[in-house]
Amino acid sequence: IFNRIIKKIGNKNDLTNFDQLRKEVLELIPNFTEMNELPKQPTVHDSNIQTNFESEEILVSDQGNIITADNGVVIKDGDHLKISGDNFIYNKKLQIVNVNQNVKFIDYINNIEIDAPSIVYFKNEEKIITKGQTFIKFNKNYTAETKNLIFYKNTNIIKSNDLTVVKDNLRNKLTLNKFIYLINKNIIKGKSAIY
Repeated sequence: IFNRIIKKIGNKNDLTNFDQLRKEVLELIPNFTEMNELPKQPTVHDSNIQTNFESEEILVSDQGNIITADNGVVIKDGDHLKISGDNFIYNKKLQIVNVNQNVKFIDYINNIEIDAPSIVYFKNEEKIITKGQTFIKFNKNYTAETKNLIFYKNTNIIKSNDLTVVKDNLRNKLTLNKFIYLINKNIIKGKSAIY
């Protein structure tokens, strides 16, 4: 519908900014503008680590070195990584992001999704640590349930020292300790494996 309206009004400007186009179109239609007003979400761009933080309210303190949000947050590190959760604290000096409650981590390059109650992202080390019960989807064919996962992004290794249950699309189940997933080789390793 929006594409038809945009063609009809002859807008030949940049059509990649869908939210702005949507707002312009809704302003042209009487009585719909107020109902469909887009939420205002402040965005902080940190050029030092090329990471964007989006939330309803972002607080910056300690001369710009601490960034926090409590009403939902989406963190994007370029086009390859996204972390969302209910709240976060970012320490710019240490380049550590803590995201808590209902956390979802997505690595678009390696096709990995991680759900956990809490994630700590060490940007300088490219290391992600989950705290608590953790669910993983990887390689579109596998899921795993574990605790306290570590994802080393530079070496593409995921591991957990806790009991891990891995399942595939064919309903096969592998239970193991000392879980290691070598992303580049698509190999799962562990100790005391039960198939």
